Amino acid sequence: ADIPKALEPFQQIESSMTRKYRGTGLGLPLCKLFIELHGGGFAIASALGEGTTVTVTLPIPDDAEPAAILAAAE
Repeated sequence: ADIPKALEPFQQIESSMTRKYRGTGLGLPLCKLFIELHGGGFAIASALGEGTTVTVTLPIPDDAEPAAILAAAE
């Protein structure tokens, strides 16, 4: 339920009174923005007490060399 809040600039899930980590609340919103500007996708799945998974997908450029793509994936 807190994921939309975490994706808003300058927002954090923990309140300032209970926060263990410092930060501005810009990391996730900026990552999502840059990924989407490159035509990619950004998804977050989270379960309380179990953890969070962030999935990033980026398109392969039309002019990309197949050998270079395979080498980058290794």
